[in-house]
Amino acid sequence: MSDHISHGTPEMLLLEISAAAAGAAFHAEMAARYAEAGNVAGSLYALRCLVACTKAAAATGKDLRDMNQGAQSHAA
Repeated sequence: MSDHISHGTPEMLLLEISAAAAGAAFHAEMAARYAEAGNVAGSLYALRCLVACTKAAAATGKDLRDMNQGAQSHAA
């Protein structure tokens, strides 16, 4: 038995969303820590990374929604 997840499947998209959301959480925490420490450059960098992770998660979520809508229309 293999733990392999095929690309283009809902499971793979959910894994990508999970990774991007975890990255966003990490960068949000780092932005807060840098801000508390008065590190402007670090805080701004962490915020840019947070936005990038959030955009990636949202785009993958859109792909997952589209995939689910397509599967539902084919099942009907």
